[in-house]
Amino acid sequence: AQTPARFQTTTALETKASQANPDADLWRANMTATGVTVAEQHQGGWLDLGDGVALWVLWPPPEPFLAAKASDEQLFDNENSLVMKLVYGEFSVLLTGDAGLPAESALLAAGAHLTATVLKVGHHGSKGSSSAPFVQSVNPLVAVIQSGADNSYGHPHLETLARLADRMVLRNDLQGRLHLYSDGRQMWIEPERAGH
Repeated sequence: AQTPARFQTTTALETKASQANPDADLWRANMTATGVTVAEQHQGGWLDLGDGVALWVLWPPPEPFLAAKASDEQLFDNENSLVMKLVYGEFSVLLTGDAGLPAESALLAAGAHLTATVLKVGHHGSKGSSSAPFVQSVNPLVAVIQSGADNSYGHPHLETLARLADRMVLRNDLQGRLHLYSDGRQMWIEPERAGH
């Protein structure tokens, strides 16, 4: 028996860079075949999620970052990841996707409003993300690292953990699934596994 979907998806977001990736064609076809609208987003866009919650698109720019496609396609894709800021009253979450140091530097140089209550650490906590100036600019109370237990990449990297040392750090590999709740002023955190 097939389990019901946890969420009903009505809209999926992509970037101009992802439109050029042939690997995304199947994903896009599956989305549209199931009635999901695929919308391009870039820096300056936003979505009204209702009940006073907004999702602001901080990155990538309208034209793909790293103008000439990088020789490393993974780097090109990562540096064009959607970076979004969810805002609900005084509570905010910076969602960084797989964006790394080049995208972070560009966001800092552009003066993007990065300050957030929670930082979803970029690229699973690799050493190629979450630079000290970026973390300082975001100034999160909580940093969440999405990495699998015993992953072959060694994420999160010790350098990244050191840059987050003064923050509450939550990790999927240690705490399992994490639930963060807010009423727009306060935040509650519920880890799947306690004691880490």
